[in-house]
Amino acid sequence: MQFWGLLLTVATTFLPPLHLELLLAGNFGEPRPHHFHGGIDIKTQGVEGKPVFSIGDGYIERISVSEKGYGLAVYVRHPEGYVSVYGHLQSFMPDVAERMAKWQEENGEEYGSVYFKPSDFPVKQGQQIAVSGNSGGSFGPHLHLEVRDGLTNHLLDPLDFIGSAFKDNTPPRANALMVYPLYGVVGGQNIKNFFALNDSTTEEPITAWGLIGLGINADDFMEGSHNRLGVRLTELYVDDKLVFRSNINHVNMDENMQMNVWGDYDYYLKNNTWFLRSYIPQDVTMSILQAEHSGIINIDEERIYKVVYILSDYYGNTSRYSFTIEGRQQPTLLRNDNYYKWFIMYNRINTFEQEYKFIETPNKNITII
Repeated sequence: MQFWGLLLTVATTFLPPLHLELLLAGNFGEPRPHHFHGGIDIKTQGVEGKPVFSIGDGYIERISVSEKGYGLAVYVRHPEGYVSVYGHLQSFMPDVAERMAKWQEENGEEYGSVYFKPSDFPVKQGQQIAVSGNSGGSFGPHLHLEVRDGLTNHLLDPLDFIGSAFKDNTPPRANALMVYPLYGVVGGQNIKNFFALNDSTTEEPITAWGLIGLGINADDFMEGSHNRLGVRLTELYVDDKLVFRSNINHVNMDENMQMNVWGDYDYYLKNNTWFLRSYIPQDVTMSILQAEHSGIINIDEERIYKVVYILSDYYGNTSRYSFTIEGRQQPTLLRNDNYYKWFIMYNRINTFEQEYKFIETPNKNITII
């Protein structure tokens, strides 16, 4: 059964915020500790001082200055219902900068935000609104661009609005798999197992029994840029049936912190590498994830299971990885029903207690959650 919807087609026509060759240093939805990357990072040829233009008609609704984060930032509200955000700026336009300086003097504060009425600073599409820089939590000159839903403040992929201005013919590339024994074993063990990938498949055979989940470490690329980018669309098929799909074309602000649960945060802390699970852990509610039976795979027959990953970027560049999992009956370590809460949580002190027991019989009667 198909359980995903059609991609939303954005009818609004926006223009790029920079008048130079457009290359990405970072794309939308890249996994980060505690959040997804909420916009795109556009290279500014390694320097500051490039004019920044409004991507559409509207008005400057807000400007902000922060020591970290976006540094100097401009927020433009558009009549189509979107808000565009321009971060890590070097400076505002003189009349806007004057208003910020006045606020700083009156409040005795260096950092903060100033809000404006629609009549204060109206802008036209293509009008200069700032100068690019390297302020805030930036590690090199670039422009951070976001597009938000003006009502919900949800983050949207800016490539859905200005993607035609970029060129990209390079498909994503997977690096490795992680196999998680949820109620089962992998390679005779009850711990997660790492499997390197070559150009099309795993470098080692995979054997498993019981309920397992898969995770993948992958990057996207763009010609002209050496930066590793996030993968927008991931699909997992088992025996030609789609069991999991992630499409990172938007991020709900209230779901942002769930990145630490969908991603293998524990592995990231130890290795600085993200594996994104191809199943949906309990309490993860992100609308970008869709799956049958939460994406959990039941290896309950002694046979070969055919597994395929298909990775795609915004431009439809696609790579395919095919491998097999051999169902091999073996002693199975069952975890209790609280297993799914056995993740390092991002918002509290972690304490956990776990019970285990071995069973020697096939686990065909286990219900898939």
